[in-house]
Amino acid sequence: MATANFQARIERIQNAQNNAPMTKKASFRTPGIGGVAAVMQTKRRRRHPVRDHITSIALGLVIGGLLGVLLMGLSMEGAPWGPAGQFHTIAYYATMGGLGLAPLLVFLSVIMATKRPGFALFTLAYVTGIAAPMMF
Repeated sequence: MATANFQARIERIQNAQNNAPMTKKASFRTPGIGGVAAVMQTKRRRRHPVRDHITSIALGLVIGGLLGVLLMGLSMEGAPWGPAGQFHTIAYYATMGGLGLAPLLVFLSVIMATKRPGFALFTLAYVTGIAAPMMF
């Protein structure tokens, strides 16, 4: 009696796995798998790997670094865009615009960080790029 119940239970489990919805692979050429095997086959991956967003980090560092150098040059006497230079007015407005854009980018990246992690990393690199030339 116990073996009959055990065998019936095994058959129910196998029927449940055979009747489970099929999951398709990305290529659609190989048949999908169902049941417990489909759940066990999923691979875990980090949510937002930084390596996927290396271009946005590099772009933020370059733009922020250029803005930091421009900002430093506004107060230097020998710079072409310094206080007595001929490009002072143009550089002043561009630099102050870029500096004023930083808090706005930080605010937007806090709001959009879960949907757009590359934008948040760009903003972090941008602000770091502005501050880094000031330290040297």
